[in-house]
Amino acid sequence: MKQVFLAIVLCLTLGAGSAQAQLFWTGSVNDGFGNWAENVQTFDWASSGSGVAIGLGAGPLVEGTEFTFLYQARLAGLADPAGQAVDFPNLNSTFEYTFVAVVPERVVEVSADGRTAILETLAGGSWYMFWDAPPNSVTETGFGFQDGTLVAEGTWLAGYETIFRASADFTSGIGGFVIEGLRGAGTIVNPDFLDPTLYGPNDDQLIFDIRLEGQTNIPALDSTTTTFFAGDGPLAAYTVTANDLLFKVDASSKFSVIPEPSTVILLGLGLLGLAGYSRKKLRK
Repeated sequence: MKQVFLAIVLCLTLGAGSAQAQLFWTGSVNDGFGNWAENVQTFDWASSGSGVAIGLGAGPLVEGTEFTFLYQARLAGLADPAGQAVDFPNLNSTFEYTFVAVVPERVVEVSADGRTAILETLAGGSWYMFWDAPPNSVTETGFGFQDGTLVAEGTWLAGYETIFRASADFTSGIGGFVIEGLRGAGTIVNPDFLDPTLYGPNDDQLIFDIRLEGQTNIPALDSTTTTFFAGDGPLAAYTVTANDLLFKVDASSKFSVIPEPSTVILLGLGLLGLAGYSRKKLRK
């Protein structure tokens, strides 16, 4: 009986682990004209993506400071699970994909010299992915990043740390981040542009989470932007001020998926089988 009990505990542990493990979506992406790029996992956003930390350019970083980070970029390419480029003809010539985000953050730790800071995401904010044709996004003015057809949207999760290290005069610096966000409650990932989005016609959404990772740099150089989210869209336009810290942001993203229902069913059948076996042993 003890061996059976241990086996059941092991199955439950493995089941919990697999339910919490991050499974990345691999699927097809449409160019908006009926042509699909297949075996896609990674969305590579342009290295000319721009970001701004509102209010952080006014002085030294102070522990406990809360601020908002804005990000916008156009898609530069797609990659398969092995990291190899996936052909996506006419991207940024006939059509474009764009990404915009509002990320609430807090400074949680600052080094003694004031040049290195650890930042942490706060719950909320928002992210959106759009498709548009013809391409019209302009990095310098921030126009055209949140128009077109909505492909996916969501919010950010709290507790994801990022790091940034600046020069003594804060004229140059480099940082890195990995943050995650949920698909928005009640929203639909657009099946006209991403496939699959469902396990079946009556099942739950397959895509439930997004992982965004990349590098931040100052000065912004070719990512210098005067206004974020210019033009019509869900996010209010923001004009950069002298009190803000402007970044060049090179990022990529992946979607995460919920565990396939059949995996949960198989685990349940296995546990039922073990339970039946234990009862049989007890009768003997």
